[in-house]
Amino acid sequence: MREDWELATSRWQEAIRLLKAVPTSSPDFGGIPVIEVTFDDQHRFNMMLDTGASQTLITESMATALNLPVVGMDLATIADGSVVTLPVALVDSHKINSRVKTDVVVSVAPPAQTIGLLGQDFFEGYDVTVKKNVIEFRRQRYSN
Repeated sequence: MREDWELATSRWQEAIRLLKAVPTSSPDFGGIPVIEVTFDDQHRFNMMLDTGASQTLITESMATALNLPVVGMDLATIADGSVVTLPVALVDSHKINSRVKTDVVVSVAPPAQTIGLLGQDFFEGYDVTVKKNVIEFRRQRYSN
């Protein structure tokens, strides 16, 4: 029985080690789609499409590369339900293909966050379809 537990423990540890080795730029990172986003028509970053995030979250390194000053602080509820205070900044623009948002307030993540999250503020007004290797944005059409 003890040997079974040791085997199970070693296999879990190996699985965790392998998962940690998956680069954040990989489409297999956590099963969450990762897409390239262009900021201010010049800086490109990989970000996770996070349908559960109401606002876009960038990393500290992204904020530094974009030379974004902090314009305030905001409370944010994170995935585990806890509330944290995050700095916020204003991005001139960010886009995916032809989909562009301008003058967007973004939160800046703590240093441990290694990849940004593209939140609902980016795809507001669009239907989003996530396929195996494609994310489609289609403008919502409302009928009266």
